[in-house]
Amino acid sequence: MSQGVAGSLVPAGHMPIVVAAVAPEQRGRAIGYVVTIMTVGGPAGAPLGGLVAGAFGRRPVFLMKLPAVAVAVAAR
Repeated sequence: MSQGVAGSLVPAGHMPIVVAAVAPEQRGRAIGYVVTIMTVGGPAGAPLGGLVAGAFGRRPVFLMKLPAVAVAVAAR
């Protein structure tokens, strides 16, 4: 049950940031991107992390987000 409660708090933390950071005319698209990434990333992340952990060990799993962070920083 605690995972469900924590999972429900994730959008509650992200959406105010999106609303504050994005112009009103682009908010719908931005919220759509966030929801899509969360919907696809949740089910895809666990198997992908398992494959990486099985092939290379558990430490490289933590490095998987670095390319996405680099793209986000460069796009800023």
